[in-house]
Amino acid sequence: MVEFTTSTGQVVRFQDPTNSNPPAYRRGQEVTVLYDPENPEFAVIDSPFTWLPSTVFIGFGGLFVVLGIFALLNWVLILLKLDGILGCWVCCCDDPGRL
Repeated sequence: MVEFTTSTGQVVRFQDPTNSNPPAYRRGQEVTVLYDPENPEFAVIDSPFTWLPSTVFIGFGGLFVVLGIFALLNWVLILLKLDGILGCWVCCCDDPGRL
């Protein structure tokens, strides 16, 4: 159980949803608590494990964005190099029979 006092003086007790065996904290140890000031019953202990899922999703999302940009640029370069869909229009080709 974790007990803390809000900035308005309200005492709140809660059970942290991230349990571990052995416990990550000792009885009486001070911890940083993150809570919603409008609803202090929604609280968690601030730890690296609190942010780990978000960090992983953001990291993979960023990786997929970068890979998508590279794939798009590669596709555009292939189209321009091989006289693809835009090839003749971009180059202002002299041979109208190529269309």
